[in-house]
Amino acid sequence: MKTMPENETRASYKKNKKVQESSTKKTVNDNTEDTSFETIDEERPAQRYNAEILAEERRKLLGKRLNWTIVELLIAIVIVYLILFFVG
Repeated sequence: MKTMPENETRASYKKNKKVQESSTKKTVNDNTEDTSFETIDEERPAQRYNAEILAEERRKLLGKRLNWTIVELLIAIVIVYLILFFVG
């Protein structure tokens, strides 16, 4: 990990770091043999699809939990009503 020189401010350090990173990044040309950028683009729809499936499964699970909670509350209300009816 690089340390900042004493006289360099945090903002100027970040700016210099961004300039260094942008100068070292590889640009993609149509004639390039490197396919690493293409594989990333091909994986993203699959990741989105998996995320959508996961979100749908979570939604269904939460729906089931909510339904059971509603049933439990209704049973509790009926029990309280019966207790108050017979005691009172």
